Amino acid sequence: MSAITKEHIELFKKYFLSTDESVKDEIFSSLSDADKECLSVLENGFDNNISTAEIAVTINAVEFENEIKQIQTEYNNLLQAFEKEIAVAIAKTERETIKKKFQTIDLEVEMAVAITEVERASLKEQLQKLDEVKETKIISFSSFAKYAIAAAIMGVVVTGGYLLLNNKSGNDNNLAKTKNIKAPKTVALPTIENQAKQMKVLVPESMGFAKDNNRKLTVVTQDIEAEIDTLKNIYTKEVENKQIAGDGNLANELRKEMDSLQLLTNTYHYDVEKSKLTVRLKKGETINDLILISPENKDGLFVKIKEQYYIIKASSEPLHFIPLKDKSMIETLDRIIFQTQ
Repeated sequence: MSAITKEHIELFKKYFLSTDESVKDEIFSSLSDADKECLSVLENGFDNNISTAEIAVTINAVEFENEIKQIQTEYNNLLQAFEKEIAVAIAKTERETIKKKFQTIDLEVEMAVAITEVERASLKEQLQKLDEVKETKIISFSSFAKYAIAAAIMGVVVTGGYLLLNNKSGNDNNLAKTKNIKAPKTVALPTIENQAKQMKVLVPESMGFAKDNNRKLTVVTQDIEAEIDTLKNIYTKEVENKQIAGDGNLANELRKEMDSLQLLTNTYHYDVEKSKLTVRLKKGETINDLILISPENKDGLFVKIKEQYYIIKASSEPLHFIPLKDKSMIETLDRIIFQTQ
């Protein structure tokens, strides 16, 4: 390598501290091959944090070690400032992107709620039609029905007379039995079992990710499918067998309850103020992770169930889980989980 002079040091300094690529190209083109080799050694040393003493020895410029150290310091400061500007620009862009994604997700949630309302209205209409048909059958007095009622009344009179004349000692007990047979059957519907637990909420921190945070959420799981199975057993054993009077009313009650519970399957509601999330999942499903993508906005909550992410919105009414399909957002959530493990 050729001997390094003061003029070389000034030229190298201008090269490293310039933010104009055309200026850098011009300086580089003006250098000899030996000077270009020195510039390359300097650049490699600065980028890999090699000591200035070692760099100065390599390019035969020991007398300019202090000047080289000053150039290295100013060069590193310039790089850090540039990286900070880039980070701020990326953060702003990501916030805008996330905001747009939330708007899209809000629309998907609103559509799901609207579909649920239509389903409920349709179910209600079907139940009303069913009730109307049953009422028509009850109040329609055809000639056959009149004869049937007359025969039933005659049967009651004959049976009552027989019991009165032949069972004097057990009269009260028999009457009690008769009343029990005619009494409508009612069943106390089982209550939904709740399982509550505290779960840690994963949150990002600026452009990095926080490993240590105290955010927690109460997750309440309601076993809707177990409730429906219980009602089905009651329906099968005590309704379809038709062993007692009043089965028709009980059947209606059970069917309505099962239909109502069926609509709640795979739904949730999120109470932001109480930091409480109530979920009604399918059998074998549990929430693996809770991620709050925007800590200053508690409404931006995501959950991971198995390998699928879902957006959670604050609501006092049950909402259906909406799968997250945005690939870039999924990658962001995966990165948060990985960084916080």
